[in-house]
Amino acid sequence: VDTLPVVRVCRDRGEYLTYGGESWTSGFFNPNVGELVLYDAREDVGAALDENHPMLGTLHHEACHQYLHATAGALPLHTWFDEGTAEIYAGAHFGGGRLVALEPLPGRAAWLRSELARRPGPTLDALLGMDQRKFYADSTLHYTMAWSFVHYLRTSPDPTHPRLLASYLAALKRAWRAAVEALGRLGVTSASLEAARASARRAALDAAFGRVDLESLEAAWRAHARR
Repeated sequence: VDTLPVVRVCRDRGEYLTYGGESWTSGFFNPNVGELVLYDAREDVGAALDENHPMLGTLHHEACHQYLHATAGALPLHTWFDEGTAEIYAGAHFGGGRLVALEPLPGRAAWLRSELARRPGPTLDALLGMDQRKFYADSTLHYTMAWSFVHYLRTSPDPTHPRLLASYLAALKRAWRAAVEALGRLGVTSASLEAARASARRAALDAAFGRVDLESLEAAWRAHARR
């Protein structure tokens, strides 16, 4: 990373909305200009910032997107990986200027336990292959499932599970590079670029999860989510 990442803190919600923030958000990362944007959401802006304030969770979540963009560029990450990983870092706690813990998000965990008891949500296979439009169509459920799944893979007692995330990312990098090199020979159009992204994503999933018993993995993950 050879540029200074910019974090723009708007004065208030009104300024944030006029700058481009959506009404249902409190922060966003704009990859077109590399800016992380949020607003000061404290009720008393003169008070000290509580380390558990949701504004910090938003900052850490969007900073993860900013970091991935700076280090991985146009890598076409699946939404479950992109948002699930960002939600892991939303639980970051710092002390003495250093990261000391990545805590589970208690609100998401409690909500997911209640929601999964009411409806099963998409299967793991469907979640892994879900495009961004469908993912955002039921964003609360899908964000929470993605966060829970990534959390499970990172903390699973099965030593093969944490390696799945690294395998997926490495496979996606290989597949995307091959797709881009092919595009360079054939010529780039918006349709061919989107087809290359989709092809790289499919190849990465197949490489990382193709030999995994997804039903058993899903059962273990859902048991983890219920706990």
